[in-house]
Amino acid sequence: MIRISNYIRLTYLSPPLLKMVDEEFIPFRSGVNLSYLQNDEQCKLQDFMEENDIQCVSLKQSEALKALPALTDDTLKEIFGLARKSANPAVKIGAATKGIIKQHFQGTNYDDKEIAEIVNTALKAYFELVIR
Repeated sequence: MIRISNYIRLTYLSPPLLKMVDEEFIPFRSGVNLSYLQNDEQCKLQDFMEENDIQCVSLKQSEALKALPALTDDTLKEIFGLARKSANPAVKIGAATKGIIKQHFQGTNYDDKEIAEIVNTALKAYFELVIR
């Protein structure tokens, strides 16, 4: 149920953001959340959206923006999924890799620590050969 106070809250939006709510690029509840941002923060958000060709703000994104003490370029990039990935992203070991390791150690009496040591030693030897 939409309360009248939410409609009143929308009057605190900058005209360009309000237009995006009117045109349904920004959902109503997201617009209400964005109305709690200061005017300069709303302008910063609008500029960021234009520069990065962002067409809408989800409810989850608007809640995150509302909860921030201040908007920065880094936080905007993070919220909208534009943050740079780490130069060394975390390696994820999938089920296939785990299955191969299990296959090689199936039927043995090695515990988890011993298996980790064997795999580590084997990988070190492999990478030493590859790098040379």
